[in-house]
Amino acid sequence: MANLALKILRPVRFLLILLLIVLAVFFIWRFFIYAPKIVPAPFLEARKEGAMISQVIVGLTEDSNQRLKLIGTLESVSDYDQALRLVLKNLESNKEIRDRAFELSRRLETMAGNISAVEPKEAQFKAQEAVATELSLISKLISYNQLLSQLLEVLRAKIIAGTNGGRLEGAAEISVLIGQINEEITVINGLNRKFNETMAEFDSYFK
Repeated sequence: MANLALKILRPVRFLLILLLIVLAVFFIWRFFIYAPKIVPAPFLEARKEGAMISQVIVGLTEDSNQRLKLIGTLESVSDYDQALRLVLKNLESNKEIRDRAFELSRRLETMAGNISAVEPKEAQFKAQEAVATELSLISKLISYNQLLSQLLEVLRAKIIAGTNGGRLEGAAEISVLIGQINEEITVINGLNRKFNETMAEFDSYFK
């Protein structure tokens, strides 16, 4: 009976060892050699749309800043009518920047909702870092938007006063607001660079 038991156990033991070897090889292959590369379609679509929206925002802010410089020049030569037209144009542009920032936040929400399905995990971490950076950028963009609105309202009041022959007050407030706006622009540009660098690192996992 003992010999019979040994004869039965021997192949069973062999099969168990073989099974363990197969499982070990699969584990090594699955987690160390082969890493699945997955990016959900909604993540890709939201990223593509977000990139286009970001480009629009960059263009709008650049145009707005150029008009601000021109407004200062026009005001210095007392061309109040043209300066006021540019202020009104910038107020319209500022509203569009705010609307676009909201659109961008929606795309980031979609990206964040699909990050858990991204593989490999290292790419997932980079995606999380990139989305967090862009959310910080949106927060700064809103702050920039509010400061710009304040500046434009002060400029409008100042220019209207000049048009009507009144005192041109508000120079000190304008200087402070411009300084704050420039600080926000510096931070926004830095966050934008960091986002692009992080997404480039994210893309490197899928080459």
